[in-house]
Amino acid sequence: MTGRVRTPAARAALALGLWLALAVWIRGAAAQPAEYLPVDHAAYQEIEFMAARGWLDSLNIYTRPLARIDVARALLRARRTHPEAVASPSFGRLERELGRELVDLESPDAPKETGPLVDLGPRESRFRLQSAAHVRGDYDESREEAHFRLRDETSVSARMGLQIWPAFGAYEELGVTRIRGQREWIDPLAVNTDVEFAVFHAGLTGRAGPITGSAGYDEFRWGPGRRGTLLLSDAAGPMGYVSLQGRIAGRLTATALSGYVDLAEDKMLAAHRLEFAATPWLSVAVSEAARYSSHGIDLLYGIGLIPYTLVERIHFRETSSDSVRGVVRGNVMASADAVVRVSPDLSLYGEVLVDDFTTEDTTMPDRFGWQVGVRSDRPFGAGSIHVLGEYTTVRNYTYSVYYGESFVYRNRPLGYTL
Repeated sequence: MTGRVRTPAARAALALGLWLALAVWIRGAAAQPAEYLPVDHAAYQEIEFMAARGWLDSLNIYTRPLARIDVARALLRARRTHPEAVASPSFGRLERELGRELVDLESPDAPKETGPLVDLGPRESRFRLQSAAHVRGDYDESREEAHFRLRDETSVSARMGLQIWPAFGAYEELGVTRIRGQREWIDPLAVNTDVEFAVFHAGLTGRAGPITGSAGYDEFRWGPGRRGTLLLSDAAGPMGYVSLQGRIAGRLTATALSGYVDLAEDKMLAAHRLEFAATPWLSVAVSEAARYSSHGIDLLYGIGLIPYTLVERIHFRETSSDSVRGVVRGNVMASADAVVRVSPDLSLYGEVLVDDFTTEDTTMPDRFGWQVGVRSDRPFGAGSIHVLGEYTTVRNYTYSVYYGESFVYRNRPLGYTL
């Protein structure tokens, strides 16, 4: 493949060059270190509620993960432009979660943060350590003796963060969890179990004004779906990645992402997305993803500027013979989603995914999916009542192809979990 970085040394040199260029540009720029809020964090429920009420009009919330500092900045704007938001329990919970960022933004009304275990150094060079626990389970009636079973997401962890102002940050979350089927390949913490010490999230970030570059190990979720999103979801778990994201006035977010699906077999993922707040009541987004094989990140896929269907055609034209073209063949999918806020109490959303429509071979099935949903948040006393409804259809064979470039990671779809 033309544009392929073939050796680890060349890839390292390229990454170092990009980071140096970013560092030079950052000098003198006004920015804050970015640490991502994990896509499975409970704070997103509060963010969605406030966005549905129209209180977070400076934040595109459906390209996740979001940077904590951006959510904090949106809260400060909501306080100024929507004073009624302050009385919401969701506003208070987000303030407590983002207390450190609000202090960094010099908010005079920043509440006391939910206490970290360790918080050392001034704002300009701070190290932090926080604890976390996630407990998820199912009541299993399939056996003779029905019982409650903990799910694999259950964990106890510690999250470390380092920020170096004005623009660099690093974070890592380590903990104890269970990963089924790994007993043969790991040293478990307890005999005859799949309980192990694992990394959940990790990242290095650099920010220059509206541009954020990051690399690490994390999950992604693009789209408004509640039970799952269609093109890129968190169903398969975190992966190694590099990304570049730009934000313009809180109305447009552009993201380019590259990651490893299988390092041993050189299986790669590329995805890019544009999310646009067209009006205060309408948000729209288009996304595209490609699965391809390469010894490293293909530059034409990685920069995210060219539609992936055209990248594939470029590679076809560059190959010397038909026998080689099958090697450069990728699998491209595209999606579009929209959220319409009919009123402060009612939002409608939907997403359409196109994997493949057959135009020349009628024996091949069409592969696509679609999703529609409704969200209602009605005030009730000091709180509110949330009503959610969602319907999703994904055609058989979507995400999969016979030549190996399927949208699968860890034996689960990169898109909708079912």
